[in-house]
Amino acid sequence: QPVRFFELIADIGNIAPDKAENIRLFHQALGLFRSRQWDEAIERFRALAGDPLAGIYLDRCLSFKHDPPSGDWDHVFELKTK
Repeated sequence: QPVRFFELIADIGNIAPDKAENIRLFHQALGLFRSRQWDEAIERFRALAGDPLAGIYLDRCLSFKHDPPSGDWDHVFELKTK
């Protein structure tokens, strides 16, 4: 059964403008990833260099660009390590 992960960013109402922009860009990139728009997602995730989660998704985009997932792909990944 898939489990969602969440990242604590800041106290409510106390987020820095640059962090808020990075979150907006990440969600935009994630939407592109889920709709299989690999090149556009790659561009957005690269703009978030230094964000570890964006780096994970960037690697997945690069992999899927060359070996796309099946048609019934549900965006779920099985973690092999902690």
